Amino acid sequence: MRNINWKDGSITIEKSSTKTKETRIVPLQPRVVGALRSWVSEHELTANDYVFFTESRNTKYVKGEKPISTQSVDQFFRKTFDWIGITGGSTHSFRRSRLTHLLEKGWNLREIMDISGHKNLMSLQQYLDSDRKVTHQKYRDLFEEE
Repeated sequence: MRNINWKDGSITIEKSSTKTKETRIVPLQPRVVGALRSWVSEHELTANDYVFFTESRNTKYVKGEKPISTQSVDQFFRKTFDWIGITGGSTHSFRRSRLTHLLEKGWNLREIMDISGHKNLMSLQQYLDSDRKVTHQKYRDLFEEE
């Protein structure tokens, strides 16, 4: 499969699809790798096919031949978020939430930069959210420890 490294369990996002025009490699959750394997087999895709491809009836391309556009991915995410009742959800908000979750789980900023592809701490920090109430409580808890 084009863009999927089954052995490493990662997906390569080509530079033509990224905002920074740099190729990114993203590790995948093992269950996702298994589900992708099944999906690829079910759709009889070949090694040169794209897994995420356009299925538009308005195109001359056959299944797997042309990658899906970033706009289509974003539109699909928005429809899915709307369907499950998440208002304002998008690929961008999903990415921000995931990076913030990594920070909350104790990952350091350098590790998060490696996953996110940000080039400097300033741009990464603008992506991360914090909850003021949680931050204040953590600070109060520090008083108890001192």
